[in-house]
Amino acid sequence: MLRFTAGFDRSLVLELRGGGRGAYLCPRMGCLELAIKQRGFQRTLKTDLAPINKERVVEEVKREMGRKIQGLLGLAQRARRLAIGTDAAAETLKRGEARAVLLAWDTPSKTKHRFLQLCQEKGFPVLEVFDRAGLGQIFGRNKLTVLTVKDASFAEGIIRYSQKLIR
Repeated sequence: MLRFTAGFDRSLVLELRGGGRGAYLCPRMGCLELAIKQRGFQRTLKTDLAPINKERVVEEVKREMGRKIQGLLGLAQRARRLAIGTDAAAETLKRGEARAVLLAWDTPSKTKHRFLQLCQEKGFPVLEVFDRAGLGQIFGRNKLTVLTVKDASFAEGIIRYSQKLIR
């Protein structure tokens, strides 16, 4: 569930924590559209909000969930619980040590097919959250195609945040 509050300028604000009156919404596009159409945010927050820009809300949710995933990936890297790069990720998958696989959504089709097939054989979840440049930026690289998460807790958190991306 996503939590929204009313900002000082009467805008709708995504709040992951905090006190005060909040409106909760599931992260599906249909739910967001229905809440906007039926003035659900205004009714729940008991205030008159400025017109809600659906695209802005979707982008804000994507940005915040991306930051959360980046934070978890940084912690997992410090704990040495990632296999970063094509060769290291493939080796981790073959040994059965992976708990989740992050594959850049702009991965070349041959590489993407290879990793999807490996993950399907082993039953590992595949997440496509960032592009190659965005994934590489997290680790100070130019581009990064794939990485595996070797820790169940980190993988669980990353999967949970990736599911909150409004689709």
